[in-house]
Amino acid sequence: MARAFQKCLLIAAILLCEIDCRAQTNVYSLSVHTRWAIGSYPFRFGLEGYRKSAAGYYILAVDGSPVAGPAGGKNTDFTAVIIGPTGFSVALPPAPVALFCVGIFLALCLALLAILRRSGGTEHEGPQSL
Repeated sequence: MARAFQKCLLIAAILLCEIDCRAQTNVYSLSVHTRWAIGSYPFRFGLEGYRKSAAGYYILAVDGSPVAGPAGGKNTDFTAVIIGPTGFSVALPPAPVALFCVGIFLALCLALLAILRRSGGTEHEGPQSL
């Protein structure tokens, strides 16, 4: 009797662990036609471009060439912006998104440089004599 109870507890524990596990999606079948990313998850940074049809389906082109959408539908380029373990998609080709990201990065660098110069200039000034 105790043996059967232990088996039931083991099966229940395994089922509870399975409920908490994340399922694998078909993300690996996604055809990426532009990949400017470095690192691996969770330290992955960069841009990945892909294409969707008007119906919202991923366009899978093996050689990366443009594929016609379904019956008059227009394909849309998307760019996935990957920042570490998080990311988001933008409905633009990768080149404009890359230029925008470089512009934001340069603006942040210039702002940081201005802050460092301002704080550095007041620290090193000594007492002024008259």
